[in-house]
Amino acid sequence: MMALMLFSATFAYTRMVKATGIQDRIRDFRYPATVDAAKIQSAIGEASGALRAYILFGSDPKDAEHFKSIRADAWRAAASATTDLTKITHDFGIATESEEVSSIDSMLRNHQQLQDKIEQLAMGQGNDAMGRAYDMLKTDESSQQGELLGRLQTLVDEQQKRTNLEIATLADASHTATLSLWTSTIFGILAGFVIAYFFSKRISDSLKSLLDRARAISAGDLMGQDLVESGSADEIGDLMDAMNE
Repeated sequence: MMALMLFSATFAYTRMVKATGIQDRIRDFRYPATVDAAKIQSAIGEASGALRAYILFGSDPKDAEHFKSIRADAWRAAASATTDLTKITHDFGIATESEEVSSIDSMLRNHQQLQDKIEQLAMGQGNDAMGRAYDMLKTDESSQQGELLGRLQTLVDEQQKRTNLEIATLADASHTATLSLWTSTIFGILAGFVIAYFFSKRISDSLKSLLDRARAISAGDLMGQDLVESGSADEIGDLMDAMNE
């Protein structure tokens, strides 16, 4: 029974350790990575929208500063999320994920520089410059933005896929640990009943033989024709040997 309990406890402990590791990875890596990638996606869209509004409606200096401020805030949010994403993928992710985030970070810097170039081109340089800036916005900037958003969405989808797999593994580990505990408990109960029955029957039979012999002696039978069979090397066996003598 002790060996069964030890095996069950060890097996359940290993399952729980595995489950805890999966929970930590989901909480500290998968979920934050998904959130950061989504934040970057949102920031890119917001920066692009602010740049577009700046080109179209930035003739008013007040509006121009407003849209520039929105774009700057969006890129600060993107930089913060990218820094966090780079750190957690470096600390928890596999090499391919870390390399992908580094590549996305490089693309983000290039995309921001392109937007800065478009903004400077459209800044008070006449209709021709503004037209070229708008053309760059529709072609180069839009193409880069589409590629960036696509890679970020792939990253989000991959994290969600891995999260789902790890949740399934977590559920399986929990189920296995629970099944192990219940199985060992049931077997332990059965083993306890069998052991208790075996030893209690053995003791009961031995004591019954001793009792019968003691009653015969108390009735005056000192011949000892029916010896008590000693079948154990314990105190009861010693008592049987003494009764026979």
